[in-house]
Amino acid sequence: MSNKVIIVQSFGMKYGMPTIGDYILDVRFLPNPFYVPELKELTGNDKVVQDYITAQPQTARFLKSLEEMVDCVVEEFVKKDKPQLVISVGCTGGRHRSVYVAAMLVKHLLAMGYNAQASHRDIDR
Repeated sequence: MSNKVIIVQSFGMKYGMPTIGDYILDVRFLPNPFYVPELKELTGNDKVVQDYITAQPQTARFLKSLEEMVDCVVEEFVKKDKPQLVISVGCTGGRHRSVYVAAMLVKHLLAMGYNAQASHRDIDR
């Protein structure tokens, strides 16, 4: 993919939509770790939160579908004259679900050989 980069940005919907981005995904349908007392103060970067989200039955199905969609989008992106693609993943607060999904998406893209990186806009709010 030469010097093109894919940025996967997590964000919190309650703080507003990202001002820069090509695709916006809403993952608020996934069960929210915020409502689990021992997970509330953690983030999607913490293993216990990742384990919680991974254990939800809809997560695997969603990630499989998401990877297929993103593969299609990225294949077309590399043909365009754009230096970067920004995929924004939003949940309510931008600390748990969106961070996890962004990380899983970056992991998938890196495995596919793309230059991908995560950015977490609202993780510290």
